[in-house]
Amino acid sequence: MAATRPLAARLAVFAAASIAAWLLIVAFSYPMGGTFRAGPLLDPANGLWRTARLADARADESIELPGLSGPVRVVRDERGVPHIFAPSDEDAVRAFGYVVAQDRLFQMDFLRRYTSGRLSEVMGAAALPTDRAMLQTGIEESVGRNIAAARKDGRRTFDLFSWFAEGVNAYLEDLEERDLPFEFRLLGYRPAPFSVVDPGLIGWNLVYDLTYRGETAFDPSRLAELGPGEADLLFGPFRDPYRPIVPAGEGWWLRRAAGAGPEIAGASGAPDPPGPQRAGSAGTGFPGSWARGFEEGKGSNNWAVGSSRSTTGAPILAGDMHLSLTLPSIWYEVHLVTPDMDVYGVTVPGVPLPIEAFNRDVGWAFTNTGADQVDHLRLEVDGTRTRYLVDGEWRPLRYRRHDLPVRGAPTVTDSIAWSHWGPVSFSDPDGPVAVRWVGHDTLRTFDALWEMVRATDYASFERALRSWDSPMQNILYAGRDGRIAIRSTGYLPIRADGGGPGMRDGTTSRSAWIGRVPFEDLPASIDPARGYLASTNQYPAGPDYPYYVGVPTYAEAGMRSVRIDELLGGRERHAPDDLARYQSDVTAVHATWLNRLLVPVEPVSERARRLKDGLARWDGTMSADRWEPLGFDLLLDAIEDAAWDEPVFATAGEPPFTRLLALLEEDPGFRLFDRTRTPDVETGTDLLGFALARAADSLASIGGEGWETARWGDHHTLLLRHITMTPALQALWRGPFPFPGTNGTLSPGRGRRVTFSASWRVVVDFAGPKPVARGVYAGGASGNPFSRRYDLHVDDFNAFRYRDLRTPESPEALADSLVFRTLTLTPASTHGS
Repeated sequence: MAATRPLAARLAVFAAASIAAWLLIVAFSYPMGGTFRAGPLLDPANGLWRTARLADARADESIELPGLSGPVRVVRDERGVPHIFAPSDEDAVRAFGYVVAQDRLFQMDFLRRYTSGRLSEVMGAAALPTDRAMLQTGIEESVGRNIAAARKDGRRTFDLFSWFAEGVNAYLEDLEERDLPFEFRLLGYRPAPFSVVDPGLIGWNLVYDLTYRGETAFDPSRLAELGPGEADLLFGPFRDPYRPIVPAGEGWWLRRAAGAGPEIAGASGAPDPPGPQRAGSAGTGFPGSWARGFEEGKGSNNWAVGSSRSTTGAPILAGDMHLSLTLPSIWYEVHLVTPDMDVYGVTVPGVPLPIEAFNRDVGWAFTNTGADQVDHLRLEVDGTRTRYLVDGEWRPLRYRRHDLPVRGAPTVTDSIAWSHWGPVSFSDPDGPVAVRWVGHDTLRTFDALWEMVRATDYASFERALRSWDSPMQNILYAGRDGRIAIRSTGYLPIRADGGGPGMRDGTTSRSAWIGRVPFEDLPASIDPARGYLASTNQYPAGPDYPYYVGVPTYAEAGMRSVRIDELLGGRERHAPDDLARYQSDVTAVHATWLNRLLVPVEPVSERARRLKDGLARWDGTMSADRWEPLGFDLLLDAIEDAAWDEPVFATAGEPPFTRLLALLEEDPGFRLFDRTRTPDVETGTDLLGFALARAADSLASIGGEGWETARWGDHHTLLLRHITMTPALQALWRGPFPFPGTNGTLSPGRGRRVTFSASWRVVVDFAGPKPVARGVYAGGASGNPFSRRYDLHVDDFNAFRYRDLRTPESPEALADSLVFRTLTLTPASTHGS
């Protein structure tokens, strides 16, 4: 490669260095806590200028890495994606640790600190609420126990974490102060060495993010003031439009019920009880949306077509995981090649293997099941807070002390109480609450991942899934063997009393988990007759499924399931481009529904008539360049505000918007449609007329009387924040960008300021000698904000453009024009011999 930079590159470096000075000024204008070290950052030789100058340096490297069995070649393609060629799996994982540390060191350090409750040590007292919330989850203690158990049992998880940590530490040992990532120098600290526990902390962060619900768990007693049957009518399960993951009539439980199999041990025999099955979050306010766990909007899509429905004659797989959009991205692309493994995919920086991925034979994609994997139990504790009552007997509480260093302030000491259920919180005004969570149990998920990346067909892939515990996922499979399959996979608890939403009784063993749903009994479909499969976080099965699942009843998942079923079922065969196009689909199914409801409504103003007529001509596409999506959004908000003005909904939350539309259609005289602030008795039709006028006035206040020039994208935007979420680093954010879609569209865009969406889009075609894949995410390989690979894919992401995912068989297989940088890692004991 040429060592001389062209003029354009040198000018780019100069521009980046200039931006660095401005960035520093902006950062220092916001308080973050602690003391900043401005001097080293402004050093013209070794400060930010050096960071900017070397951000995209193309020099090839050769480094000694202890523990390798032979040389490892790392070829970074033009996008910065590392392709790691190693003589063994162990060497590949060790080299991966080294490489991801080069690109995302601060992100890994931030994630391990966040999950273990150690942010305030470097960010000051503002981070203390987050640290306390995370310690209260019990993750730190649970990860330690899991690592010790994996080591004792000789499980692959311990090996993976050890190899990866060794690679990270090899990079840290040679890292000079002047080459520390920008954030470390801004905050004035050096990262500690990685331990075998740290990959576990980062991995458990995903478990927390997708399964943990805060201690303000929903209590059905909040609905007591509703009339008979109204709680079930408004919040009960299986009332929203949806298409189940397992095609209707194909569930194993239907065959078993017909006498084709043994009785189901431990099944509840009843559908999920009524009540909103979404829980409040343990949010802390710093940083941004951290320390919140599972919440609506965190979901995903995946779909696959079999050979009979594919234009290529082979299965095609598509996935897009809906998670937080940050810079650097939550995902990191990598390609690992050894004699036993050839896998390409994305992982969270700090996790030693690709998570959503494909190899030469198979591929898989995830959606979150949202199953109830956490219980909140009200305890009876004695006056000394040292004992709690279970089945009439007192048991001791165990306390663990945590000393929390706080930057710029004295160390804070917290003590977390533990019961046999799990950690206990005393912050609830109604009494102590214990948390029983799958994250406290033994997790073999990383053992499963180790086998998944080696799978060669569906049989070997399914064997690997048997070790997957949490987060519970709808795992979609497609492969060169011509098969497609999906299974809601993971630890689905069986409760002694059958389960249900809300606060549970911690004084009785009837609330205990007595087992897990057997793997064979989990919802699954293999090679369905219709030739396609899809999941959108909707119910995996219908109300006849015999186990309590507790899937959250948020309507947008059902709307997405209806839309993708229309698209996949609406044509005989699909090409890879079709499956990618469906990921960009922003048709709001509920827009057509609402327009149908507006037909008999007589507008009360000329503005209202213009809005009604304009929406009637609209096709329901939530495009960024149209005004109708804005009018539709304002109207839906106005309807919900008018309908749910009773005090009960202020505490219990509002029913799903699809439930509201269904009631307006089926029972316009429903008593709760009467607005509480007027003396008249209104019907659903009256409510729609009022909301139409209100939305029209709101639209006029935004766009004037000529509101047709308004654009949805001016009011519905995508924002990519720095991983810390703090405004102190706002110069490292990107956006806001005009963004199409809304909640309920296949390309999701919940709220007006979108910070959760399709964090990774991928399509894989299994025709030919090896899979052909394309993908995109909002970010880039580098965590260095001065690198063009920090936000390289943002424009492509916003435009729904994809990049080819190259899988070269050897380091030499990539053309020079496609190579950005190479790295050779050699065993320390043989280097130079």
